[in-house]
Amino acid sequence: MYVVVLMAATQPTVLAGIGTVVFYGVLPCAVVMYILMAPSRAKRKKALAAMQAATAAPISTTVVTTPLESTPTDEAAVVPKNT
Repeated sequence: MYVVVLMAATQPTVLAGIGTVVFYGVLPCAVVMYILMAPSRAKRKKALAAMQAATAAPISTTVVTTPLESTPTDEAAVVPKNT
């Protein structure tokens, strides 16, 4: 970043200096940090999913059929039943 700031200081306009810092310094560092943090994001996501699965209440289901409208193509409807 030191070199990028020195490059920005030698630019002819302030806007060019800001662009130099953003495109040669901040943006590449952000991309590298995003890539390097991918394993920890995956671990955190997996741990959160495991925690939610452990604390979720089990839901029992009841199969409901309609005998009046039954045809060979009808499927049985599954209705969740909270316990």
